[in-house]
Amino acid sequence: MANVNNRARLKGALLLILATGALTACNRDKILTVTDPDIINPSNIGSAEGAEALRVGALSRLSDVTGGLQPTSQGAGGSLGEGIFHFSGVVADEWRSSDTFVQRDEADSRAITEANTAMTLEARGLQRTRVAAIQAIPVLRQWKPANISDVGQMFWVRGWAEMTMAENFCNGMPLSSIDAGNNIVYGDPLQNTEIYARAIVSFDSALQNAPAGDSRADSVKWLVGIEKARVQLDLGDVAGANTTITTANVPDNFRFSMFYT
Repeated sequence: MANVNNRARLKGALLLILATGALTACNRDKILTVTDPDIINPSNIGSAEGAEALRVGALSRLSDVTGGLQPTSQGAGGSLGEGIFHFSGVVADEWRSSDTFVQRDEADSRAITEANTAMTLEARGLQRTRVAAIQAIPVLRQWKPANISDVGQMFWVRGWAEMTMAENFCNGMPLSSIDAGNNIVYGDPLQNTEIYARAIVSFDSALQNAPAGDSRADSVKWLVGIEKARVQLDLGDVAGANTTITTANVPDNFRFSMFYT
């Protein structure tokens, strides 16, 4: 028994020595400067791969804010994790709330208060989608100049976000931007008609960056046809919408699909 105890004490002493040596060898100040792998600095996107990551990131924002069901800690969807498709459907009676969550119940009864956190995050999600597309455009132009329709796709995402803000929120939504130094330039509150006008400009810019024969050019053209016509209907321009979306401009079998787990 004494021999066993001696071995245990020896083992403990050796572990203590190793631990002390490890603490002595490490730089304790370095422990306090940990690099967060979730944070991507602007200086790290200067490549074709970085440009593609920004494009995919903008589409991911679009996916989150439509279908939702992402963790609230990421700011996606509403405070319950749903996207704008869910809450607009609840307001329009496409869906009906059958639980006790006040955010859903307020939307269902069309009595949404300013304290409704779901609506705050829906608005934030749309703004983030728009800004993600804006950030991707100059980087794609610089690092993937041959993929012109990638830029067109981002203009479409920008236009879609602007259209959806005007469709789902009252007048007064501000549209901010980012300057060359990546600083926020805060916008003034806008009327929805002004936001719709911006959406049309975004869609027209998407078409200008979708040359025939380029990769994704057809899908960009068809998406723009659908959404621009929708904005024209929002503005009461039925004749313009009839001209924008025709079977020649948008095939009947066109689908733009996103997949969720």
